[in-house]
Amino acid sequence: MTGGARHGADKEKDVKTKSALAFAGLLAVAGAASADDPFTCGERIIDDGEQKVMVLEYCGEPTDREGDQWIYDQGDQRFLIVVHFDGDVVDLIEQVPRD
Repeated sequence: MTGGARHGADKEKDVKTKSALAFAGLLAVAGAASADDPFTCGERIIDDGEQKVMVLEYCGEPTDREGDQWIYDQGDQRFLIVVHFDGDVVDLIEQVPRD
């Protein structure tokens, strides 16, 4: 292999490595943004299966309501929390990055 061919192969390897690292970073961010994890309101943990009336009691009025979704804004430096209900029961909790 000539020096020029080897240099081209090294460049291609660097591009593949950088692409893989960028993709891994995106997966980490996406995982954090859509985590189906409980969240806390004061000292209470809200999780799937919690009754809507208890979420309201523990967390207060949501910042916004969009149908069966309640949105809680926990401050500028934190994700928005979107609580999805199936009827009167928490079905899914998402942590959504700010726009």
